[in-house]
Amino acid sequence: MKRGLIFSLLILGIRSISFAQVPKDFGRINCDGPVPENFSKLSVDKYRADVNTGKHRAKLSKKKAREYAAISTYSIDNMLMSGNVLYGDPLSRYATKIMEKLLANDQETLDKLRIYTLKSNQVNAFSTDQGILFITIGLMGKVENEAQLAFVLAHEIAHFKKNHNLTAYKKKTDIMSGKSGYRHLSMEERLLKTLSHSREAEFEADELGFEIFNDAGYNLLQANAAFDFLLYSYLPMDDPKIGPDFFGDAYFKLPANYQIKEINLPAEEDDVDDSELTHPNVHKRQEKIDNFMDEMKVDTSARIYIVSRQEFERVKELACFEMVSTYLKNNNFISSFYLVQILKKKYPHHPFLISAECMSIYGMQRYDNNEQKSDYNPDYKEVEGEQQALFFLFSKLRKKELNVLAVKFLWEKSLQYPDNDFLKKLRQQSLTDFAEHADFRTRFFYTDVSKIPVVDTTKAIKKRPSKYAYCATAFIKLFGDSTFANAYKATMKSEKQKDEEEDGDDEGDTEVAEGSREESDEMEEVNKRPKLDTLMMLSPRFFKVDNRKSVSNQMIKSELEEIALNNRVQSFADALSLELTYVDCRDKNSLTTEKFNEYALLVDWLIERTQFEGENFTCFNSRLTENVMEHYNTNYLAVNTVWSAIEKKEFNIGTLVLCIFLYPTLPFYIYYQLTPYQETEYTFVLFNLRTGELEYVDYKFFKSKYRKDMINAHLYNSLNQIKK
Repeated sequence: MKRGLIFSLLILGIRSISFAQVPKDFGRINCDGPVPENFSKLSVDKYRADVNTGKHRAKLSKKKAREYAAISTYSIDNMLMSGNVLYGDPLSRYATKIMEKLLANDQETLDKLRIYTLKSNQVNAFSTDQGILFITIGLMGKVENEAQLAFVLAHEIAHFKKNHNLTAYKKKTDIMSGKSGYRHLSMEERLLKTLSHSREAEFEADELGFEIFNDAGYNLLQANAAFDFLLYSYLPMDDPKIGPDFFGDAYFKLPANYQIKEINLPAEEDDVDDSELTHPNVHKRQEKIDNFMDEMKVDTSARIYIVSRQEFERVKELACFEMVSTYLKNNNFISSFYLVQILKKKYPHHPFLISAECMSIYGMQRYDNNEQKSDYNPDYKEVEGEQQALFFLFSKLRKKELNVLAVKFLWEKSLQYPDNDFLKKLRQQSLTDFAEHADFRTRFFYTDVSKIPVVDTTKAIKKRPSKYAYCATAFIKLFGDSTFANAYKATMKSEKQKDEEEDGDDEGDTEVAEGSREESDEMEEVNKRPKLDTLMMLSPRFFKVDNRKSVSNQMIKSELEEIALNNRVQSFADALSLELTYVDCRDKNSLTTEKFNEYALLVDWLIERTQFEGENFTCFNSRLTENVMEHYNTNYLAVNTVWSAIEKKEFNIGTLVLCIFLYPTLPFYIYYQLTPYQETEYTFVLFNLRTGELEYVDYKFFKSKYRKDMINAHLYNSLNQIKK
């Protein structure tokens, strides 16, 4: 009973939104305002300032304090500069207003904290030792009201005030190294001890967070309700039923057995033993909150919204729209399609949602044809709620069926919204993919209703119908439109000609020597390489791992070498008269919010594009890259990374003893033992943002140490190869 009630309340979250309106021209959430110091300051400067203040020395040794400062500083900075974090955006600003209410009587703590939004669909929030509080778009998109969000923020503020990150680091390092009273414990017991600390910290943060929440004047009942929300936060905000009929019409009906018979109801977390879990059982945390409320008089009339209900609803909807983009970026096409259907209840014709809906279907078709179905379609048995029916449906669709469904869906939507150029691009690529992969015979599809044969049901059926027979009438309505009919005819003809040319090439190749053929293919690849005058580039990244040195030493040297690498690449481009622009300004001297937004867009495009392992994939974010290409006067984007690893060899006492007896070999063994393993990788990749094509790749692997002259030679060569 309780489970059903909670679930019913949860799915009302999106329906309660009534005042907010997402702009019709919404494309994505961007950063706004001045660049915060967290983003504009070098990691090495932050690290040195952290060490010089000595704020960690009270609990850690000098060495451990440096290590902790390095790990926390560099890991957080990598996140900040990942393109996956928002600042000054509507979500961060609204959460900051709530934090100001929570800390109205604690200005000292308020001055130390900043809130940024992480583009993740996971429902989460976490604080850092540097005073950064991250919230996710998943949290903002699914939380039910302001008070529940305020309790989550109060909990994270409590973690910061109690310095739980530092405490956890110290305790975990002491336990795992077997210090003090932990020496007698097995490795499994030591690990369990580190987990129990996490549970203690959660209870402590709940208690202090509740006090902060109460002092701000929020309705205390919402603190308990927040746990119910968190318990079911993995579910969609609503539960529409979407089955085979959703995609059908009078001439196209998916088989009835593609409808799941029974869905998995959302499971309720039982009151399980949490002694071996990293976090306390939710019910136990709720019980403690109940105890807190029993000790005080609860004012049930206290406010749920203190900042603004209207602003809450606006940022909630913006977060939901951004969640769609995040699903698509990470090829979660079924989840994105399902969320779009929820949002379309209020925005049935919103251009963003129509584009996202079509992108979801296009993505599934392209991934399936590229033998990557498992990348977007997990086991439907693990899914809960009505969304499971959609996962079941797409798990059952065969490649041919999905191709038919995709072409039908995309063309019908595109014809319905003729001004949407993005849909026009998707529909043509979908039709091209259909022609290449669906493999239907030439006259399989009926083009006219009058040509559909009438089946005489009084006679016995002698021939078993094809399992794809129902697809034959799928395009009847579309063939009535000349745009589709002409495109279909031209695409099928083009594919037939391509097949004939490839067959001819294969026959000719039998007379060509193998070496000559490889050389010919190589030359063809070289001839396809673009010749450029202007180039966009993400700042080259340098990674060095050396287990002989301290973490802080490695990180400082890596960042300084990365800055030097950036400067060298720029100097090589200048020498070649190649106009090169770093779109991310990783040197941070000239970072602007406009540039940071462009950089974040390109990173999202790269993540989306590189997950597809084939060619000619149109990314959802390509809708927005036109302005960036125009700004930098090029549609080419380069990415360069250099990775170096140095690792000590494992000492073998048996080999040493053997070499002592075979004393002439001892010097060679000592030399071998003292010489570390060394590896270097170099990668230079060029993408065409307009076509999605991978235009040029230069990859090298060396079993040797990192040498600047060697890397410089390859950098110059890579740039020279793409220069006119």
